[in-house]
Amino acid sequence: MSVLKGFEGDALAAIRNLLADADFLRDQLWIASNLMSKGIARGWKPQYERT
Repeated sequence: MSVLKGFEGDALAAIRNLLADADFLRDQLWIASNLMSKGIARGWKPQYERT
């Protein structure tokens, strides 16, 4: 409900914003995973999609 309140009840705008946020975070994860050495992560590799 708080997401819809933030968009004054406009569900389509809320969904668009949430998808844009997810895309931004996916890009940030990709950048971080490419800059992080495998030694620091101890073999951990990120997943870009939910399983």
